[in-house]
Amino acid sequence: IRDSLYSYMICVPFFASGHLPVLESSAHAANLLWNFDEVLRVLSLHKNSVLCYCSGHDHDGGYDQDEARIHHITFPGVIEATDGNPFGTAHLHDNQLIIYGNGSVPNICIDLKYPIGNAPS
Repeated sequence: IRDSLYSYMICVPFFASGHLPVLESSAHAANLLWNFDEVLRVLSLHKNSVLCYCSGHDHDGGYDQDEARIHHITFPGVIEATDGNPFGTAHLHDNQLIIYGNGSVPNICIDLKYPIGNAPS
């Protein structure tokens, strides 16, 4: 049963999030999670499932895609925003993640590595 559940789990599209970024090219190095390398290793072990890792903390924000083709979105800090009402609304489509930003939060559109309806097994 455990093997069957594990096989099922690795096929389910998954979006991970955390307060601190884990990919240096998506944030300033000083803002990375202290064990970012371990987290990246775990994410890459599940590269068929993990499509995106979203974080904050780095007030400039950032984006990149790692070697496992996992998208890393670092949202800009909104606590210091002067534009009044910064936020983002995420829309998940079969083959894209679109974030409609308001204020200092940018619009983001990323193509997923596979259509969600056709998750690899």
